[in-house]
Amino acid sequence: SEGEFAIALVDAISTSLTGLVVRAGELFGSASLANEVASATTELILAFTTHNEWLPSGGVLVGLPAGFEMSTTVFLSAASMDVGFNTALGAQTTYALGTLTAADVSALDGASEFAAESGGIVVEVRGNGATVPGGATVGLTISGIFTPGSRRTTVAVSLATRSVQLVFSGVTIDDTRSASDESGGASESALKLEVGGFYAVVLYLADAFAGARTSLFLHVTPSHSLRRWDKVRVSLPPGYALDATSTVSITSESNPLDGKLALSSALSTAISGGIDDGLDITISRSGGTEAVANVTYSFEVMGVRTPGEGTDGSVITSAIVRILPYAGNTGRDTLALNLPLSLRSLANTTLTLSTNGVGARAGVTVSFELDDAAVITVTDAAAGGETVLVVLGIPSQLNFAAELITAAIAADGRVLANAALATATLSGDAATSDFDNETLLVEIFTAAAADTAGLASPTAGFEYMAGSLVAKIPAALALRLLSNVSYTLEFSSNSAGGVVTLPPSPIMTESFSLRLHTESDAELVLASDAGLTADVLGISDAGVYLSTTSAGGSAILTLAFTVPVDLVPSAGVAWLAIRVPSIFRAAGAGVGGVPLADANSAAANSATREGLVPSVASVTQITAVLSLRVADQSAATNGAAIGGERAIDAPANTTILLLSCATAGVKCSVAAGSRVAIRLSNVINPSYVPEDGPGTFAIALVTGSLDAQTLSALELSAGNVEADSLVGLSLSPSAPLAGGTFALADELGGGVGGIEFTIAFTLSNPLPEDGRIVVTLPPTMSPTNLTGLDLNATLLHSDGTSESLEVSVSVEAAELACSASVACRVAPSVGPLSVDEYALPGYTLNLMRGGGFGAIAGQAPVSLRIGGLRAPTYALKTSEANPLTLAIATKTAAGLLIDESDGIGVRARGLTAARVLANSNPRAGALGGLEFTFVAPTAVELSAAGFFYGNASDLRLALALPCAFALELIDEDGAPAAAV
Repeated sequence: SEGEFAIALVDAISTSLTGLVVRAGELFGSASLANEVASATTELILAFTTHNEWLPSGGVLVGLPAGFEMSTTVFLSAASMDVGFNTALGAQTTYALGTLTAADVSALDGASEFAAESGGIVVEVRGNGATVPGGATVGLTISGIFTPGSRRTTVAVSLATRSVQLVFSGVTIDDTRSASDESGGASESALKLEVGGFYAVVLYLADAFAGARTSLFLHVTPSHSLRRWDKVRVSLPPGYALDATSTVSITSESNPLDGKLALSSALSTAISGGIDDGLDITISRSGGTEAVANVTYSFEVMGVRTPGEGTDGSVITSAIVRILPYAGNTGRDTLALNLPLSLRSLANTTLTLSTNGVGARAGVTVSFELDDAAVITVTDAAAGGETVLVVLGIPSQLNFAAELITAAIAADGRVLANAALATATLSGDAATSDFDNETLLVEIFTAAAADTAGLASPTAGFEYMAGSLVAKIPAALALRLLSNVSYTLEFSSNSAGGVVTLPPSPIMTESFSLRLHTESDAELVLASDAGLTADVLGISDAGVYLSTTSAGGSAILTLAFTVPVDLVPSAGVAWLAIRVPSIFRAAGAGVGGVPLADANSAAANSATREGLVPSVASVTQITAVLSLRVADQSAATNGAAIGGERAIDAPANTTILLLSCATAGVKCSVAAGSRVAIRLSNVINPSYVPEDGPGTFAIALVTGSLDAQTLSALELSAGNVEADSLVGLSLSPSAPLAGGTFALADELGGGVGGIEFTIAFTLSNPLPEDGRIVVTLPPTMSPTNLTGLDLNATLLHSDGTSESLEVSVSVEAAELACSASVACRVAPSVGPLSVDEYALPGYTLNLMRGGGFGAIAGQAPVSLRIGGLRAPTYALKTSEANPLTLAIATKTAAGLLIDESDGIGVRARGLTAARVLANSNPRAGALGGLEFTFVAPTAVELSAAGFFYGNASDLRLALALPCAFALELIDEDGAPAAAV
């Protein structure tokens, strides 16, 4: 073993020698399998030559790669193989290794050091024969070795002779790693073997083009039989897909394979043995008989769509083929890795737009190169008079220019070549091509028509395309096309503007497609259907902030954004359009009043706090006076192009504000990349809380009118509108006697009459003529008649008029859970004793206006008088600091919240100064008496609270004893009695 030998110090000037290392001896050998079949039991044949003498009882460690297993019953070689040959003596000498045993010692400490690779097993073989001298060649055969199911081109086996068994530690005598180190790998190369689940696998595409719909061919020769439920799975790289009508079949050259084949596909993942974000194609077989091993089976999968970009020959895309055994028998898994699938595509493709502003009309220019094979295809077709088509697929986020899509379209979805609509100009690299502004005719195809003609990209699917522009290269020009030459094709409209209309948003996610086809049979020459995107420039980093979000509040609206291009507006010409959701309004709207605009940097202070702008200093100064006007009805209707409206925000109901610079010669220009903040004052929030949010603002940079929109930002949310507050709340009586009252009319019947409460408050927002007031009663406060029959409500106006309100009562579905542990507010208690949890219903009064009185203006004081209510019970302890709460809110007829309150404290009064004076017998379990005292309400208080004041018998006293007490049955003399 490696170690350090201490050298004794001879004298003071001698050097102490440390670090003298002794290595294990070189062990040379070879290994082979009797049967190189995957997932099978076989024999491992080993031979090695010792460097140092070795006692077989110390054992030899055999490290096998990952995937090998050892049978529970291992048979070692016959005695004839257990010999050594001492070549140093010049004659054959036989050394008996004795009786051999073998064991899997992979789990022992230190075993991993001898493994051939991570995850492999280590087998220890021991004998009981005499010492084998150095230079002897030893042969061993180990039966019961189970081979891996996965194909391995080369796997190394490690060997090491040991002084004692591994369990007893010991040291290594000779090993193959030393031989590898000393001889540059000679021994290691002799210790390689090959196992595999396939004898052969061939995978290829019928048409190896990017952006093609084609067939995938698979030829497999498995090393074990295929049972009828086994599956064959092909994992393809990202970008591949299957058509919905894809099928699988056995090819004519295949060996017979009976049963019924089925095809399925799913997203592939590496964790499941496939390729992340790739495609798993699974071929299943039901019925039939077991297919024999070592013959070739051939499959054709039709309807495979290849990725939109090829590899240009520089990158080999690999696939994986597996056999998945029925019932999860992973021991029979078979795997073939790194199967090449290269794709050809148009090389060096680029796409540019003549202008990049959102909503603009633009021309499109593409460039591409053909490879040698594509030029051969084009030349052969052109030699026969064939026209070559260059097909530019337009993604669905864009559209054709207006005059192109309004032209007469034939029944087959095509607009025939018409120089009056659009043309294309083809040019080549001046140094290598004689092409120079060759004018080509252009046809226009709808998306469905291009798909029917076989010209659409199968990668994107025609349903995701707006259509195609098809430039026609006549045969005479096609004959002059060269390989590896960059060609440029420019599509343009013959009227004002370009051939496509860019989207109203700067978000561009879809790809153009560029394809070359022959015209007569739509044969694909080459394509590039992915990665052809273009930047669409629009307002970026846009945000909106309201200084207040209270319903009905007059807010300062701050808009902040970064402009992508230089802006040089003219005086009096609108350059910014602001769409305000329909539920917002401008102060004074309808009488000529509009919000004031301010672009001064100081106006961005509030926006800075919200993160709309990094700092006030970062905002571009606009020193010109800004003016706003409300767009007229036609402009507002056209404003739908700005986008972002809710369903209820029809364009005609949406306010469009147009901003311009009022004076000439004063700075109003903004450089590209600058941050701008615009503040609009006197924007009035909706007077209620919208159920589905307040809608979204939108801004657009324009050039004089909304129809000439160029750059926009959509759907800027300012956050939810919040209810405003009812103020000046008061309640009378604020401290009623607890427990309800007896009304005079109910004296004989004992019915409970109600107290009349008056609630005064001031509105923040107007209360519509059909609005409602909602009153939520505190626990134990309720209508005297739970149906609301005895309730009445009157709204008192500030001018002295009044109106009756319609009353309805609702009870919370989930009753309020109460216990004595909750601040002594929602459960009765006596002293320190707790009361078990119980439930109390919560009552809500809906008081609806009937119309006829008109809306009540905001800031108006009103009073609400409600009769027929029972006061809270005194069991809910209240105090000045912790009262019960009566809540009130105003709502629209549809139930949308307008104003709300934090609640009014209701303090029920009852018996006061109550206390126990004496307990005549305080011992536990004893019979005793209690004396207590309290202050009762006066006759005046009872009368004011609505109690009928008459005979004393009309009032009763109830005493609640703690649950641990009991009443003894007693008579008038204090002696036990049979009844009370």
